[in-house]
Amino acid sequence: MQLPHTDAAMAARPPDTALSRSDDGTAGGLLPRFSGALLGALLAVDFALIGANSLAFALSGRIPVLLYLDEEGNLPSWWSSTKLLLAGLLLALVALRSRRVDRAAWMLGLVAAAFIAMSIDEASGRHERAGLMLDRLIGNRAGTAFHRTGLWVFAIGLPAALAMAWGLRRLARFLGQVPGSPRRLLAGICLLMAGALGVEAAGNFVFPEGALEAGRLRGIDLAVISLEEFLEMAGGSVLLWASLLFADRHWSTRGVHDLLVPLRPAEGPRAPAARPGSGLRATPPYGSLLGS
Repeated sequence: MQLPHTDAAMAARPPDTALSRSDDGTAGGLLPRFSGALLGALLAVDFALIGANSLAFALSGRIPVLLYLDEEGNLPSWWSSTKLLLAGLLLALVALRSRRVDRAAWMLGLVAAAFIAMSIDEASGRHERAGLMLDRLIGNRAGTAFHRTGLWVFAIGLPAALAMAWGLRRLARFLGQVPGSPRRLLAGICLLMAGALGVEAAGNFVFPEGALEAGRLRGIDLAVISLEEFLEMAGGSVLLWASLLFADRHWSTRGVHDLLVPLRPAEGPRAPAARPGSGLRATPPYGSLLGS
């Protein structure tokens, strides 16, 4: 049997998946219209948490534990942890959906796992425990130049940062399927690591040894802590924003935006209308509450 010309042309086309790989889906996405507002809202919460610490310190010289930036298991910690967790889950979704089509998805899965691990660390302070274990191996940090952080910044933090940057470089082609994604994700990692590694390491030369442990917090100490935590929170905000944009526009998960948009009444479940003379009557969308 000979196919008509139009059917033959359609049969010769590659699968829709192959076609969609070159299409970033920006036309139908929700976030392109609100991406700037989303990032602004995330950063506004970051600023608000920094401002709450500064205001409390200015008014009373004390900061409630629930709001203190340099504490674990409180609002700033939960906020930072949640953003990294969501960013990791979004990238993991893309990796899961495309793993059989593109080998680079496995590398994306590793980056997603790193974000989730950082989320767990943010909520639990595991890196500080790792730093104490490192102290037992190489010697006590007391009396050294790195009395506040120890050497975990160089032994754990810096290699982790370089590994993630290398992973993003290896993913340049895959991430480039959504224009701007490599740049956005790299910016988020740089901001986060500038605070977690750079400013935290510099704090060793600002904080007097034992002062914070004794509860003596000065204005300059709060300024350094605020800068460190703001960079970390801003990095998390950029990573969540970048990951959401990537998942929204990527060919494998561009239906994500459909889950974020409320349904209109016309899109709800509707029963078929009764045909004239059929003896049937239309039923409400969800059936009768009285069982009729």
